[in-house]
Amino acid sequence: MSFDFAKSTFNGASVTSIRLSIGWNGQQSSMVIGTVEDDGETYVSINPAKPITFTLGSLTYRGLIQKTEIRRDFSGFPIQETTVVSPEEILEGTKIIIGSYSGSILPMKNVINTFGYYENLLGFGGARTNETGMPWSLVRTAIHNLTGGGVSALTVAH
Repeated sequence: MSFDFAKSTFNGASVTSIRLSIGWNGQQSSMVIGTVEDDGETYVSINPAKPITFTLGSLTYRGLIQKTEIRRDFSGFPIQETTVVSPEEILEGTKIIIGSYSGSILPMKNVINTFGYYENLLGFGGARTNETGMPWSLVRTAIHNLTGGGVSALTVAH
């Protein structure tokens, strides 16, 4: 896979390198994006934990900014390396209910009742669970809505 780095920017600076690490078996995926400021560019620092989407050619990576390190090259020019990680750690220690629970959908510490959310919102069968579980698109939307991302507008994927 080749990319035209000359046309790619991230946080206002030109992309010079990308290193990807794919998580496996509970390990976190990560991406390190190297950037430099070319003529007229200014690197814009983004706070850690900020969600971002980075696209380069057909590669799209969504994650959270973990850290940015700035160092100098041999001429004294700044080189930025931004580490972006997959968001698994946000839900670490959280239980997500995806079936067979008739309790509250109100916020509970470290419990997100996605099953109850749809069963209450759409009625019996609204969570569309079966022997393989609950559709990911519904789980994702319920987590988003139940954690304050938007409760009034709900799009149910069919």
